Amino acid sequence: MDDLFRAAILLNAAQANISSFYLLKKGYDAKDLFNNNNLELWEKIGLKPGVQKRLNDLLIDNSWPERELDKINRFNARFIHVESHEYPTRLKEIKDAPIGLYVMSAEPENLANLTVKSVAIVGTRRCSNYGHSIAESLGRALAKVGFAVISGGAKGIDEAGHMGCLEENGFTVAVMGTGLDIVYPSEHRQLFSEIAQHGALVTEYPFGTKGEQWHFPERNRIIMGMASRTVVVESPVDGGAMGTAKLTTEAGREIWSVPGRISDEMSRGTNNLIRDGAHALVDVNEFIKSIGGAHGQLMLNFDNNSQVSNNVNNNNLAKLTPDEQKVLAIIEKGNNMTFDDILSKSGLDFVNLQMCLINLTGDKLISQSMAGRYSALT
Repeated sequence: MDDLFRAAILLNAAQANISSFYLLKKGYDAKDLFNNNNLELWEKIGLKPGVQKRLNDLLIDNSWPERELDKINRFNARFIHVESHEYPTRLKEIKDAPIGLYVMSAEPENLANLTVKSVAIVGTRRCSNYGHSIAESLGRALAKVGFAVISGGAKGIDEAGHMGCLEENGFTVAVMGTGLDIVYPSEHRQLFSEIAQHGALVTEYPFGTKGEQWHFPERNRIIMGMASRTVVVESPVDGGAMGTAKLTTEAGREIWSVPGRISDEMSRGTNNLIRDGAHALVDVNEFIKSIGGAHGQLMLNFDNNSQVSNNVNNNNLAKLTPDEQKVLAIIEKGNNMTFDDILSKSGLDFVNLQMCLINLTGDKLISQSMAGRYSALT
């Protein structure tokens, strides 16, 4: 382990500011950091008293960095500091970015590529069935068009967003409030295992760090920092997702919010966000089209004249659920139909129809025009 890498692990564990790491790298010999009597250096690189105390505690046992590296290797993980090429580019833009991240992933190089094609999905742990369905639909739709889904691995909205993305073989990132070796909540052991295989588990906390209450608001800046935009699906006014929304706004990034009933406590936060200027996410397909087109191209093909091979259509037709078959038949018969037209004719509820339209569009069996009307491509 070289001195700079060792210094990064130590400073990160001591919760030093990222500027201290840059100062150390630029003007000093990194190995001088490891002398717990070198208070002059610690002050020169701007370490605050609390950080100095934590660093001193770590240095009582000089083998701590080596033991931490051993844990990283045993868990088939890695530590990437801000100067590593794998460190997420967008995360560097926030003012309090972590010095480093612990990562467990089969494709860690994808973290560095989380540029415009990444969306944070956040919300309450105590979500309704409606909120869960919308978050899962979003996760699936984003995965289908190549966007990564970033969330916090918690119950409720986070879980639904991750699951939807995984169902479509997408890349999803769970930012943890614990060390990589601690599964919280414990019920998510299987979910975290799937994310590690098909996405990435990420944390700033060393191995053995338990989920203290303040860790979860702290990790929200990383969720926001890695994403190009944030969607709040369902949240009360005092929910943790509202803190993520505030950080997103302060960073000058897009914030979207899913409206809910004004009498629903779990939608008051999201409704307030819309009142205060957040984009209202009222249609999943429109949202996907909007964020794709914002950067020069549409990620879904909404051209009614698209040429789709009969073989592809036949294969996709064979996979349709009964509800999707019903919706497709309605659109084929009526053509150029609005969402409300399809809703009234199908007898489906709002959420199920949304999911059917997403899947049919992704399978290139229907398209949506700029006017928000649906037509069959079969």
